[in-house]
Amino acid sequence: MTRILAALALLVSAAALAQQPPPPEQIMADNDLNEDGVITREEAQEAGTPLAMFFDMLDSNGDGQITMEELRNMGPPT
Repeated sequence: MTRILAALALLVSAAALAQQPPPPEQIMADNDLNEDGVITREEAQEAGTPLAMFFDMLDSNGDGQITMEELRNMGPPT
């Protein structure tokens, strides 16, 4: 959980102008380049967003993909 919160904190810094993390739907839209509903490591790297640096932390089940459910379960920073 601590790793997920750390990853979220860094995503928040990427959205510092808004002072809030981007919603999961925006994270998905920015990183799911083939629009299949999941973000692969390759997509995250190609998209060039902060998500790529924290891919393993957000891929909570270790299947090599980040789903909308995993993005929604990131939780707010504390």
